[in-house]
Amino acid sequence: MKRKMIAMLMAATMLTAMLAGCGGEKSPDTSKKSEDGGEKKDVTISMMYCDGANEPYQKDWPVFEWIKEAAGVTLDMTIVPTSDYVAKRELIFNSGEIPDIVAHTFATSTDVASGILLPISDYEDQMPNYQAFIEKYDLRDEIDKTRFPDGKYYTLPCKAHTERFQDVQWMIRTDVFEKNNLPIPKTYKELLDVGMKLKELYPDSTPITNRFGTNHILQGLAAMFGTASGWGYGDGMLYDHDTGKWTFAPTTDNYRSFLEYTNQLYQTGVLDKEFATLDSVVYEQKIVNSETFIMFDWTANKVRYNEQGKQIDPDYNVSPIYPMEGPEGDYAVGWKSSWSQGYCFPATLAEDEEHLAEVLAYLDWGFTDEAETLLTFGKEGETYQVNDNGIKEFIEPDVARVKYGLNNNELTIREDLDAIYSAYTPEEMELLGEISKVVPATNPACPLDNDTLEDASLYISTLKDYVFSMTEKFIYGTEDLANWDAFVAECEAKGAIQLQEAYDEAVK
Repeated sequence: MKRKMIAMLMAATMLTAMLAGCGGEKSPDTSKKSEDGGEKKDVTISMMYCDGANEPYQKDWPVFEWIKEAAGVTLDMTIVPTSDYVAKRELIFNSGEIPDIVAHTFATSTDVASGILLPISDYEDQMPNYQAFIEKYDLRDEIDKTRFPDGKYYTLPCKAHTERFQDVQWMIRTDVFEKNNLPIPKTYKELLDVGMKLKELYPDSTPITNRFGTNHILQGLAAMFGTASGWGYGDGMLYDHDTGKWTFAPTTDNYRSFLEYTNQLYQTGVLDKEFATLDSVVYEQKIVNSETFIMFDWTANKVRYNEQGKQIDPDYNVSPIYPMEGPEGDYAVGWKSSWSQGYCFPATLAEDEEHLAEVLAYLDWGFTDEAETLLTFGKEGETYQVNDNGIKEFIEPDVARVKYGLNNNELTIREDLDAIYSAYTPEEMELLGEISKVVPATNPACPLDNDTLEDASLYISTLKDYVFSMTEKFIYGTEDLANWDAFVAECEAKGAIQLQEAYDEAVK
Protein backbone atom coordinates (compact mmCIF):
# COMPACT_ATOMS: atom_id res chain seq x y z
CA MET A 1 0.00 0.00 0.00
CA LYS A 2 1.29 3.39 -0.91
CA ARG A 3 2.02 5.30 2.26
CA LYS A 4 0.90 8.92 2.11
CA MET A 5 2.31 10.36 5.25
CA ILE A 6 3.29 13.90 6.07
CA ALA A 7 4.30 15.80 9.16
CA MET A 8 2.03 17.98 11.20
CA LEU A 9 0.79 21.25 9.80
CA MET A 10 1.21 22.75 13.21
CA ALA A 11 4.94 22.24 12.96
CA ALA A 12 5.51 24.53 10.07
CA THR A 13 6.33 27.14 12.64
CA MET A 14 9.73 25.55 13.05
CA LEU A 15 10.10 25.62 9.38
CA THR A 16 10.38 29.29 8.91
CA ALA A 17 13.82 30.61 9.40
CA MET A 18 15.15 32.26 12.54
CA LEU A 19 15.40 35.98 13.30
CA ALA A 20 16.53 38.65 16.05
CA GLY A 21 15.23 41.98 16.45
CA CYS A 22 14.74 45.50 17.33
CA GLY A 23 11.58 47.54 17.36
CA GLY A 24 10.47 49.73 14.50
CA GLU A 25 9.22 53.28 14.70
CA LYS A 26 5.64 54.28 15.34
CA SER A 27 4.11 56.59 12.82
CA PRO A 28 2.17 59.52 14.22
CA ASP A 29 -1.59 59.14 14.55
CA THR A 30 -3.55 60.36 11.57
CA SER A 31 -7.28 60.92 11.20
CA LYS A 32 -9.60 59.98 8.39
CA LYS A 33 -13.32 59.97 7.78
CA SER A 34 -15.22 56.91 8.91
CA GLU A 35 -18.19 55.52 7.01
CA ASP A 36 -20.62 57.61 9.07
CA GLY A 37 -18.72 60.81 8.29
CA GLY A 38 -17.04 61.11 11.70
CA GLU A 39 -13.35 61.20 12.42
CA LYS A 40 -11.65 57.81 12.50
CA LYS A 41 -8.39 57.68 14.43
CA ASP A 42 -5.49 55.73 13.07
CA VAL A 43 -4.89 52.52 15.05
CA THR A 44 -1.42 51.19 15.94
CA ILE A 45 -0.95 47.42 15.90
CA SER A 46 2.32 45.80 16.91
CA MET A 47 3.80 42.98 14.83
CA MET A 48 6.78 40.66 15.02
CA TYR A 49 8.24 40.61 11.52
CA CYS A 50 10.54 38.00 9.93
CA ASP A 51 13.15 39.91 7.91
CA GLY A 52 14.73 38.09 4.96
CA ALA A 53 18.07 39.05 3.42
CA ASN A 54 16.77 39.19 -0.16
CA GLU A 55 14.06 41.77 0.49
CA PRO A 56 15.19 43.53 3.67
CA TYR A 57 12.59 45.43 5.65
CA GLN A 58 12.32 49.15 4.98
CA LYS A 59 10.23 51.34 7.25
CA ASP A 60 9.42 53.73 4.38
CA TRP A 61 7.91 51.13 2.05
CA PRO A 62 4.85 52.66 0.29
CA VAL A 63 2.77 49.63 1.31
CA PHE A 64 2.66 50.89 4.89
CA GLU A 65 1.14 54.19 3.82
CA TRP A 66 -1.36 52.35 1.62
CA ILE A 67 -2.37 50.17 4.57
CA LYS A 68 -2.89 53.30 6.65
CA GLU A 69 -5.00 54.90 3.93
CA ALA A 70 -7.15 51.82 3.31
CA ALA A 71 -7.45 50.28 6.78
CA GLY A 72 -6.55 53.10 9.17
CA VAL A 73 -3.75 51.02 10.68
CA THR A 74 -0.13 51.79 11.46
CA LEU A 75 2.03 48.71 12.00
CA ASP A 76 4.61 49.04 14.78
CA MET A 77 7.22 46.47 13.81
CA THR A 78 9.63 44.38 15.82
CA ILE A 79 12.11 43.39 13.13
CA VAL A 80 13.82 40.03 13.55
CA PRO A 81 16.32 38.57 11.03
CA THR A 82 15.48 35.19 9.55
CA SER A 83 18.54 33.54 11.07
CA ASP A 84 17.31 34.20 14.63
CA TYR A 85 13.55 33.95 14.26
CA VAL A 86 12.85 30.69 16.06
CA ALA A 87 15.11 31.58 18.98
CA LYS A 88 13.73 35.11 19.23
CA ARG A 89 10.17 33.90 18.96
CA GLU A 90 10.71 31.50 21.85
CA LEU A 91 12.26 34.24 23.98
CA ILE A 92 9.34 36.58 23.31
CA PHE A 93 6.78 33.84 23.93
CA ASN A 94 8.44 32.94 27.22
CA SER A 95 8.62 36.58 28.29
CA GLY A 96 4.89 37.10 27.88
CA GLU A 97 5.53 40.41 26.09
CA ILE A 98 4.13 39.22 22.77
CA PRO A 99 3.23 41.68 19.96
CA ASP A 100 -0.37 41.84 18.77
CA ILE A 101 0.54 39.81 15.67
CA VAL A 102 3.35 37.26 15.40
CA ALA A 103 3.94 36.74 11.69
CA HIS A 104 5.56 33.78 9.95
CA THR A 105 4.33 31.44 12.69
CA PHE A 106 2.04 28.45 13.11
CA ALA A 107 0.76 27.49 16.55
CA THR A 108 2.41 24.40 17.96
CA SER A 109 0.88 21.98 20.43
CA THR A 110 3.35 23.20 23.05
CA ASP A 111 2.31 26.82 22.50
CA VAL A 112 -1.33 25.89 22.91
CA ALA A 113 -0.71 23.84 26.03
CA SER A 114 1.11 26.78 27.63
CA GLY A 115 -1.95 29.01 27.24
CA ILE A 116 0.01 31.92 25.73
CA LEU A 117 -1.88 32.08 22.41
CA LEU A 118 -5.27 33.51 21.57
CA PRO A 119 -7.79 30.99 20.16
CA ILE A 120 -8.52 33.03 17.07
CA SER A 121 -11.37 30.66 16.20
CA ASP A 122 -13.37 32.18 19.07
CA TYR A 123 -13.56 35.44 17.12
CA GLU A 124 -14.62 34.25 13.66
CA ASP A 125 -17.96 35.99 14.08
CA GLN A 126 -16.14 39.33 14.32
CA MET A 127 -14.44 38.73 10.96
CA PRO A 128 -17.22 38.42 8.34
CA ASN A 129 -14.87 38.87 5.37
CA TYR A 130 -12.68 36.06 6.68
CA GLN A 131 -15.71 33.80 7.13
CA ALA A 132 -16.92 34.62 3.62
CA PHE A 133 -13.48 33.81 2.19
CA ILE A 134 -13.45 30.41 3.92
CA GLU A 135 -16.94 29.51 2.74
CA LYS A 136 -16.59 30.84 -0.82
CA TYR A 137 -13.41 28.88 -1.50
CA ASP A 138 -14.41 25.76 0.44
CA LEU A 139 -11.59 25.96 2.98
CA ARG A 140 -13.51 24.88 6.08
CA ASP A 141 -12.10 21.34 6.08
CA GLU A 142 -8.54 22.67 5.92
CA ILE A 143 -9.24 25.12 8.74
CA ASP A 144 -10.76 22.34 10.83
CA LYS A 145 -7.61 20.26 10.46
CA THR A 146 -5.76 22.90 12.45
CA ARG A 147 -8.07 22.61 15.45
CA PHE A 148 -6.64 21.25 18.69
CA PRO A 149 -8.42 18.82 21.04
CA ASP A 150 -10.17 21.76 22.68
CA GLY A 151 -11.93 22.31 19.36
CA LYS A 152 -10.20 25.63 18.72
CA TYR A 153 -7.54 26.82 16.31
CA TYR A 154 -4.83 29.35 17.08
CA THR A 155 -3.32 30.21 13.69
CA LEU A 156 -4.92 32.57 11.19
CA PRO A 157 -4.05 31.85 7.55
CA CYS A 158 -1.72 34.34 5.92
CA LYS A 159 -0.56 34.43 2.29
CA ALA A 160 -3.87 32.62 1.74
CA HIS A 161 -4.94 31.49 -1.73
CA THR A 162 -8.24 30.81 -3.37
CA GLU A 163 -6.96 27.35 -4.35
CA ARG A 164 -4.37 24.85 -3.12
CA PHE A 165 -1.11 25.45 -4.95
CA GLN A 166 2.33 24.10 -4.01
CA ASP A 167 4.85 26.62 -5.28
CA VAL A 168 7.92 24.99 -3.70
CA GLN A 169 9.19 22.50 -6.26
CA TRP A 170 12.29 20.99 -7.79
CA MET A 171 13.85 22.97 -10.62
CA ILE A 172 16.77 22.27 -12.92
CA ARG A 173 19.05 24.11 -15.32
CA THR A 174 17.25 22.86 -18.41
CA ASP A 175 19.90 24.20 -20.77
CA VAL A 176 22.69 22.32 -18.96
CA PHE A 177 20.69 19.08 -19.05
CA GLU A 178 20.00 19.50 -22.78
CA LYS A 179 23.58 20.48 -23.59
CA ASN A 180 24.88 17.29 -21.97
CA ASN A 181 22.01 15.07 -23.11
CA LEU A 182 21.10 14.26 -19.50
CA PRO A 183 17.70 12.75 -18.61
CA ILE A 184 15.41 14.65 -16.29
CA PRO A 185 15.32 12.55 -13.09
CA LYS A 186 12.01 10.85 -12.37
CA THR A 187 13.00 8.73 -9.36
CA TYR A 188 15.26 8.99 -6.32
CA LYS A 189 17.80 6.71 -8.01
CA GLU A 190 17.84 8.83 -11.15
CA LEU A 191 18.33 11.98 -9.08
CA LEU A 192 21.48 10.51 -7.53
CA ASP A 193 22.72 9.18 -10.89
CA VAL A 194 22.26 12.46 -12.76
CA GLY A 195 23.73 14.37 -9.83
CA MET A 196 26.88 12.24 -9.96
CA LYS A 197 27.09 12.72 -13.72
CA LEU A 198 26.86 16.50 -13.29
CA LYS A 199 29.59 16.35 -10.66
CA GLU A 200 31.75 14.44 -13.11
CA LEU A 201 31.10 16.96 -15.90
CA TYR A 202 31.50 20.00 -13.63
CA PRO A 203 33.91 18.98 -10.84
CA ASP A 204 33.83 22.38 -9.16
CA SER A 205 30.03 22.43 -8.98
CA THR A 206 27.60 21.37 -6.27
CA PRO A 207 24.79 19.84 -8.35
CA ILE A 208 22.15 20.19 -5.60
CA THR A 209 22.20 23.29 -3.42
CA ASN A 210 19.93 24.38 -0.60
CA ARG A 211 18.92 27.58 1.19
CA PHE A 212 17.49 28.05 4.69
CA GLY A 213 19.56 25.32 6.35
CA THR A 214 18.70 21.65 6.62
CA ASN A 215 15.02 22.22 7.33
CA HIS A 216 14.15 23.30 3.79
CA ILE A 217 15.51 20.58 1.55
CA LEU A 218 15.11 17.77 4.09
CA GLN A 219 11.36 18.32 4.02
CA GLY A 220 11.33 17.55 0.29
CA LEU A 221 13.75 14.63 0.45
CA ALA A 222 12.00 13.02 3.42
CA ALA A 223 8.62 13.23 1.69
CA MET A 224 10.06 11.11 -1.14
CA PHE A 225 10.54 8.34 1.42
CA GLY A 226 7.10 8.68 2.99
CA THR A 227 8.39 10.29 6.16
CA ALA A 228 8.93 13.72 7.69
CA SER A 229 11.99 15.79 8.51
CA GLY A 230 13.10 19.40 8.59
CA TRP A 231 10.23 21.84 8.26
CA GLY A 232 7.79 18.95 8.11
CA TYR A 233 8.94 17.33 11.37
CA GLY A 234 6.53 18.92 13.83
CA ASP A 235 6.66 16.90 17.04
CA GLY A 236 7.88 13.87 15.11
CA MET A 237 4.51 12.16 15.03
CA LEU A 238 3.32 11.22 11.55
CA TYR A 239 -0.19 10.46 10.36
CA ASP A 240 -0.80 7.75 7.77
CA HIS A 241 -3.92 8.72 5.81
CA ASP A 242 -4.27 5.16 4.51
CA THR A 243 -4.32 3.40 7.89
CA GLY A 244 -5.52 6.26 10.10
CA LYS A 245 -2.63 5.64 12.50
CA TRP A 246 0.15 7.79 13.96
CA THR A 247 3.79 6.76 14.28
CA PHE A 248 6.97 8.40 15.58
CA ALA A 249 8.64 9.09 12.23
CA PRO A 250 12.37 9.13 13.15
CA THR A 251 12.39 5.51 14.36
CA THR A 252 10.78 4.04 11.22
CA ASP A 253 12.48 2.16 8.40
CA ASN A 254 11.40 4.93 6.05
CA TYR A 255 13.35 7.49 8.05
CA ARG A 256 16.43 5.31 7.97
CA SER A 257 16.11 4.94 4.17
CA PHE A 258 15.81 8.72 3.87
CA LEU A 259 19.00 9.19 5.92
CA GLU A 260 20.92 6.58 3.92
CA TYR A 261 19.92 8.23 0.67
CA THR A 262 20.70 11.79 1.79
CA ASN A 263 24.05 10.61 3.13
CA GLN A 264 24.79 9.26 -0.36
CA LEU A 265 23.96 12.63 -1.89
CA TYR A 266 26.26 14.30 0.59
CA GLN A 267 29.20 11.88 0.44
CA THR A 268 29.28 11.86 -3.37
CA GLY A 269 29.38 15.65 -3.49
CA VAL A 270 26.00 15.82 -5.23
CA LEU A 271 24.52 17.69 -2.26
CA ASP A 272 26.33 20.89 -1.39
CA LYS A 273 28.69 20.32 1.56
CA GLU A 274 27.42 23.63 2.93
CA PHE A 275 23.74 22.77 2.49
CA ALA A 276 23.03 23.21 6.21
CA THR A 277 24.57 26.67 6.56
CA LEU A 278 24.31 28.33 3.15
CA ASP A 279 22.61 31.72 3.33
CA SER A 280 20.18 32.92 0.67
CA VAL A 281 22.55 35.42 -0.93
CA VAL A 282 25.34 32.89 -1.54
CA TYR A 283 22.77 30.29 -2.58
CA GLU A 284 21.38 32.56 -5.31
CA GLN A 285 24.87 33.50 -6.46
CA LYS A 286 25.62 29.81 -7.00
CA ILE A 287 22.49 29.42 -9.09
CA VAL A 288 23.12 32.45 -11.29
CA ASN A 289 26.85 31.69 -11.68
CA SER A 290 26.19 28.12 -12.88
CA GLU A 291 27.73 26.52 -9.81
CA THR A 292 24.62 24.40 -9.19
CA PHE A 293 21.99 22.83 -11.43
CA ILE A 294 19.24 21.29 -9.26
CA MET A 295 17.36 23.21 -6.59
CA PHE A 296 14.37 22.86 -4.26
CA ASP A 297 12.92 26.35 -4.24
CA TRP A 298 9.93 28.61 -4.77
CA THR A 299 9.35 28.17 -8.48
CA ALA A 300 8.46 31.82 -9.08
CA ASN A 301 12.10 32.64 -8.24
CA LYS A 302 13.07 31.18 -11.61
CA VAL A 303 12.07 34.47 -13.22
CA ARG A 304 14.74 36.33 -11.28
CA TYR A 305 17.35 33.62 -11.82
CA ASN A 306 16.71 33.52 -15.56
CA GLU A 307 16.86 37.28 -15.95
CA GLN A 308 20.20 37.43 -14.14
CA GLY A 309 21.59 34.24 -15.67
CA LYS A 310 20.89 35.28 -19.25
CA GLN A 311 23.12 38.30 -18.74
CA ILE A 312 25.98 35.79 -18.40
CA ASP A 313 24.76 33.04 -20.74
CA PRO A 314 21.95 33.69 -23.28
CA ASP A 315 20.97 30.01 -23.14
CA TYR A 316 20.54 30.04 -19.35
CA ASN A 317 17.19 28.50 -18.32
CA VAL A 318 15.83 27.35 -14.96
CA SER A 319 12.54 25.41 -15.14
CA PRO A 320 10.41 23.35 -12.70
CA ILE A 321 10.21 19.56 -13.08
CA TYR A 322 7.87 16.87 -11.82
CA PRO A 323 8.98 15.71 -8.33
CA MET A 324 10.98 12.50 -8.11
CA GLU A 325 9.23 9.33 -6.95
CA GLY A 326 10.54 7.42 -3.93
CA PRO A 327 10.80 3.66 -3.37
CA GLU A 328 7.21 3.28 -2.12
CA GLY A 329 5.44 5.64 -4.51
CA ASP A 330 5.72 8.85 -2.50
CA TYR A 331 6.98 12.04 -4.12
CA ALA A 332 9.63 14.59 -3.23
CA VAL A 333 7.17 17.38 -2.59
CA GLY A 334 6.09 18.88 0.71
CA TRP A 335 2.55 19.08 2.10
CA LYS A 336 0.58 22.14 1.21
CA SER A 337 -2.53 23.88 2.47
CA SER A 338 -4.25 26.83 0.82
CA TRP A 339 -1.99 29.24 2.68
CA SER A 340 1.77 29.43 3.02
CA GLN A 341 2.16 31.57 6.16
CA GLY A 342 0.38 32.04 9.46
CA TYR A 343 -0.35 34.67 12.10
CA CYS A 344 -0.55 33.93 15.82
CA PHE A 345 -1.70 36.24 18.61
CA PRO A 346 -1.09 36.58 22.36
CA ALA A 347 -3.81 35.41 24.73
CA THR A 348 -3.39 38.72 26.56
CA LEU A 349 -4.93 40.49 23.56
CA ALA A 350 -8.34 39.46 24.90
CA GLU A 351 -7.77 41.57 28.04
CA ASP A 352 -8.30 44.78 26.04
CA GLU A 353 -11.60 44.35 24.21
CA GLU A 354 -11.31 47.62 22.31
CA HIS A 355 -7.85 46.89 20.97
CA LEU A 356 -8.78 43.27 20.23
CA ALA A 357 -11.64 44.57 18.10
CA GLU A 358 -9.21 46.87 16.27
CA VAL A 359 -6.84 43.99 15.51
CA LEU A 360 -9.69 41.77 14.34
CA ALA A 361 -11.01 44.53 12.09
CA TYR A 362 -7.59 44.89 10.46
CA LEU A 363 -7.27 41.14 9.93
CA ASP A 364 -10.76 40.99 8.49
CA TRP A 365 -9.95 43.80 6.07
CA GLY A 366 -6.98 41.70 4.93
CA PHE A 367 -9.40 39.08 3.59
CA THR A 368 -11.22 41.48 1.26
CA ASP A 369 -10.65 41.53 -2.50
CA GLU A 370 -9.42 45.11 -2.10
CA ALA A 371 -6.72 44.08 0.36
CA GLU A 372 -5.69 41.09 -1.75
CA THR A 373 -4.94 43.33 -4.72
CA LEU A 374 -3.42 46.17 -2.70
CA LEU A 375 -1.06 44.04 -0.59
CA THR A 376 -0.05 41.76 -3.46
CA PHE A 377 0.19 44.21 -6.37
CA GLY A 378 -0.22 47.75 -5.04
CA LYS A 379 -1.93 50.32 -7.24
CA GLU A 380 -2.90 49.85 -10.87
CA GLY A 381 -0.90 52.02 -13.25
CA GLU A 382 1.68 52.73 -10.57
CA THR A 383 2.98 49.30 -9.56
CA TYR A 384 0.99 46.85 -11.72
CA GLN A 385 -0.92 46.53 -14.96
CA VAL A 386 -3.32 43.98 -16.42
CA ASN A 387 -2.00 42.10 -19.45
CA ASP A 388 -3.91 40.95 -22.53
CA ASN A 389 -4.79 37.67 -20.78
CA GLY A 390 -6.45 39.55 -17.92
CA ILE A 391 -3.65 38.65 -15.48
CA LYS A 392 -2.17 41.31 -13.23
CA GLU A 393 1.60 41.73 -13.53
CA PHE A 394 4.10 44.03 -11.88
CA ILE A 395 5.34 46.96 -13.92
CA GLU A 396 8.75 46.56 -12.25
CA PRO A 397 8.84 42.87 -11.27
CA ASP A 398 12.46 42.99 -10.14
CA VAL A 399 11.84 45.63 -7.49
CA ALA A 400 8.17 45.24 -6.51
CA ARG A 401 9.06 43.63 -3.19
CA VAL A 402 12.21 45.59 -2.40
CA LYS A 403 10.99 49.03 -3.49
CA TYR A 404 7.33 48.88 -2.45
CA GLY A 405 7.08 46.03 0.09
CA LEU A 406 4.51 44.21 -2.04
CA ASN A 407 3.60 40.51 -2.00
CA ASN A 408 5.41 40.30 1.32
CA ASN A 409 5.28 37.05 3.32
CA GLU A 410 4.53 38.90 6.55
CA LEU A 411 2.08 41.53 5.28
CA THR A 412 0.07 39.90 2.47
CA ILE A 413 -2.87 38.27 4.23
CA ARG A 414 -4.49 37.11 0.96
CA GLU A 415 -2.15 36.61 -1.99
CA ASP A 416 -3.49 37.24 -5.48
CA LEU A 417 -2.64 34.10 -7.45
CA ASP A 418 -1.86 36.26 -10.48
CA ALA A 419 1.45 36.96 -8.72
CA ILE A 420 2.24 33.27 -9.12
CA TYR A 421 0.59 32.65 -12.48
CA SER A 422 2.40 35.51 -14.20
CA ALA A 423 5.73 33.78 -13.56
CA TYR A 424 4.88 30.67 -15.61
CA THR A 425 4.42 29.64 -19.20
CA PRO A 426 1.23 27.72 -20.09
CA GLU A 427 3.29 24.52 -20.19
CA GLU A 428 4.64 25.14 -16.70
CA MET A 429 1.16 25.87 -15.39
CA GLU A 430 0.01 22.55 -16.78
CA LEU A 431 2.94 20.82 -15.10
CA LEU A 432 2.23 22.44 -11.73
CA GLY A 433 -1.40 21.43 -12.07
CA GLU A 434 -0.31 17.81 -12.50
CA ILE A 435 2.02 18.07 -9.51
CA SER A 436 -0.83 19.32 -7.34
CA LYS A 437 -2.40 15.85 -7.67
CA VAL A 438 0.47 14.25 -5.71
CA VAL A 439 0.99 16.95 -3.08
CA PRO A 440 0.46 15.24 0.30
CA ALA A 441 -2.45 16.29 2.47
CA THR A 442 -1.70 18.01 5.75
CA ASN A 443 -1.97 16.09 9.00
CA PRO A 444 -4.86 16.49 11.38
CA ALA A 445 -4.05 18.65 14.38
CA CYS A 446 -2.36 17.06 17.38
CA PRO A 447 -4.96 14.81 19.09
CA LEU A 448 -3.58 15.26 22.62
CA ASP A 449 -5.67 17.23 25.08
CA ASN A 450 -3.97 19.98 27.07
CA ASP A 451 -3.36 17.88 30.18
CA THR A 452 -1.75 15.05 28.22
CA LEU A 453 0.16 17.48 26.05
CA GLU A 454 1.61 19.22 29.07
CA ASP A 455 3.04 15.89 30.24
CA ALA A 456 4.24 15.00 26.72
CA SER A 457 5.81 18.38 25.92
CA LEU A 458 9.09 17.48 27.64
CA TYR A 459 9.37 14.32 25.55
CA ILE A 460 8.58 16.30 22.39
CA SER A 461 11.22 18.94 23.10
CA THR A 462 13.95 16.52 24.18
CA LEU A 463 13.32 14.20 21.24
CA LYS A 464 13.34 17.01 18.71
CA ASP A 465 16.72 18.32 19.84
CA TYR A 466 18.19 14.83 19.75
CA VAL A 467 16.64 13.81 16.41
CA PHE A 468 17.67 17.02 14.64
CA SER A 469 21.24 16.69 15.90
CA MET A 470 21.51 13.01 14.95
CA THR A 471 19.86 13.56 11.55
CA GLU A 472 22.64 15.96 10.57
CA LYS A 473 25.31 13.62 11.95
CA PHE A 474 23.95 10.66 9.97
CA ILE A 475 23.87 12.75 6.80
CA TYR A 476 27.38 14.12 7.34
CA GLY A 477 28.67 10.64 8.14
CA THR A 478 30.03 11.67 11.53
CA GLU A 479 27.63 9.11 12.98
CA ASP A 480 27.53 5.67 11.31
CA LEU A 481 24.11 4.35 10.30
CA ALA A 482 25.37 0.99 11.50
CA ASN A 483 24.46 2.44 14.90
CA TRP A 484 20.81 2.84 13.90
CA ASP A 485 19.51 0.47 16.59
CA ALA A 486 21.28 2.50 19.25
CA PHE A 487 19.65 5.66 17.87
CA VAL A 488 16.21 4.07 18.03
CA ALA A 489 16.85 2.85 21.58
CA GLU A 490 17.89 6.34 22.65
CA CYS A 491 14.74 7.82 21.10
CA GLU A 492 12.69 5.33 23.05
CA ALA A 493 14.58 6.15 26.23
CA LYS A 494 13.85 9.85 25.67
CA GLY A 495 10.10 9.28 25.43
CA ALA A 496 9.22 8.05 21.92
CA ILE A 497 7.28 5.10 23.32
CA GLN A 498 5.35 7.26 25.80
CA LEU A 499 4.56 9.73 23.03
CA GLN A 500 3.30 6.97 20.75
CA GLU A 501 1.16 5.57 23.55
CA ALA A 502 -0.31 9.00 24.26
CA TYR A 503 -1.29 9.41 20.62
CA ASP A 504 -2.76 5.90 20.46
CA GLU A 505 -4.85 6.58 23.54
CA ALA A 506 -5.99 9.94 22.18
CA VAL A 507 -7.07 8.34 18.90
CA LYS A 508 -9.15 5.78 20.83
